[in-house]
Amino acid sequence: MNQFFFDIDLISTLSEEYISLIPEQRNVINKLLQQGIVSNFALSSDRTKSWLTITANSEEEAVSIVNSFPLRPFMNFSVHPLIFQLQSSMYFPQLSLN
Repeated sequence: MNQFFFDIDLISTLSEEYISLIPEQRNVINKLLQQGIVSNFALSSDRTKSWLTITANSEEEAVSIVNSFPLRPFMNFSVHPLIFQLQSSMYFPQLSLN
């Protein structure tokens, strides 16, 4: 499996259609995070930029995942294959509340 970093530009004018798709978009991202397909997701405070990392077999597969997003018609993106990605959570053990 490979990782791909997406740098996403979102439209700056919010239409009713765009706003109505936000809950569905959030559900898709949450599901992909739970499945481990998306490992990171960020949204800028002005809501015009988004960044995410997708784990997939190929760049084409990763792009098809982004193309399936409900908000895809309102996005432009560039994709960058990664060699690796480090996360602070990798260095801290999970807490057990036993």
